[in-house]
Amino acid sequence: HIGCSPKGGNYEDAVTDLWNKSMLPAKMKELLGGFLHEGKKMLNAQVALILPGHRCTKVPGTELSTYNPEKNWLRDWHIDGLLTKGEIHGFSALVGVVLQDIKQPLSGELVVIPGGHKNLARIYGQSDEGYEHLLKNGQERGLEIARQQQDKDQKNSQWKPPFHVTAKAGDAVIVNYMLPHVVAPNISPDIRYCVYFRVITTYLTEKDFSLRHKRVSLALPFHDWAGMPGSCPQRRTGRSCTCLDKVRIRNTDKQNGDSRKDDTRCRTQ
Repeated sequence: HIGCSPKGGNYEDAVTDLWNKSMLPAKMKELLGGFLHEGKKMLNAQVALILPGHRCTKVPGTELSTYNPEKNWLRDWHIDGLLTKGEIHGFSALVGVVLQDIKQPLSGELVVIPGGHKNLARIYGQSDEGYEHLLKNGQERGLEIARQQQDKDQKNSQWKPPFHVTAKAGDAVIVNYMLPHVVAPNISPDIRYCVYFRVITTYLTEKDFSLRHKRVSLALPFHDWAGMPGSCPQRRTGRSCTCLDKVRIRNTDKQNGDSRKDDTRCRTQ
């Protein structure tokens, strides 16, 4: 992770200019309807280098890679912002810029679980019990409930097969915060280079980073994406809404057998 001086002139500008001098701010404004620091220079980025042999087995007794992928690497998918137990460091969109061609899968590329954001929303955002479990246990243990449900879903009725994001240099990838993702093993001889930016809608406001999430955004992943279907029409008015209450599964409801359907329509209180 790098941070740049607001005055500019640092070598890191070559990295942050992937955002500052590109079409990405305009595209994200179109999708989100506004984001923090809009119109200002992006000063932070993550430079992600995936070395050859990443997530591959080792030659016995050595640190040398066999370039054979580890057996269960795909099960280690995650969402960001859960490393500190008791906190959810939420944001709205993960934006990646690929710096060299990724010609084939298993080259250290980003891998996502299509539609997985809906499953995580149902398990953790809409359920009091799931939300409290995630908040308490963080990334490793907190996401285990979802991984176990994925293991049981043999017919892929709710959990879809993974998608390998192969791309060309200069391509941008925009991912909802709630979408499960993982980095693939790198069996190629090349380092994979990518730069990531984390974008936050104005709906989340200027808060301490550890508090920068709203439960409703976990329950309805596109609630605060003003340019997307399912967004809340009241998100920019400053008024509260009942979106979370309409999809929330309380512990008492679960015990009474009350299963609620997703309803993304919003009413002001």
